[in-house]
Amino acid sequence: VELPLDAGIPETYIEDPQTRIKLYRRMAALNTQEDLDAMKEEFSDRFGMLPTEVSNLFYQIQVKIFAERIGLSAVAQEGTDVVLRFTPLPDGVESRNLPQFSRGIRSAKNAYRLINLDLESDAWKDQMLEQLESIELHLQAENRR
Repeated sequence: VELPLDAGIPETYIEDPQTRIKLYRRMAALNTQEDLDAMKEEFSDRFGMLPTEVSNLFYQIQVKIFAERIGLSAVAQEGTDVVLRFTPLPDGVESRNLPQFSRGIRSAKNAYRLINLDLESDAWKDQMLEQLESIELHLQAENRR
């Protein structure tokens, strides 16, 4: 996940480098929204209000969890868009035939492109989560058919 966010655990928030390293490792292993929410609560309880960089780090992990559930291999900013890439297509397969969406989501042969996100404000983060959820629900419905 490569998004235009200043993300991390500042030394001013958690001074001890060993504690920061342990927390980074624990965060990297998170794979459910419930675990993420519990860790956010733990951070608040142990260290106080989350600074922006830590909130952004938790956001990136939330996106990573969505990406894993959807089957994405990468989420990255490209220009003014955010691109959601699936694993490479097998040899001989031309396209993943991803369903088309409206509301700022374009499908390509092996990726979705989130367009019209205002990356200069924080509103894009909520919009992106809504789009990820929409894609996930749609793909789940397609798989049930």
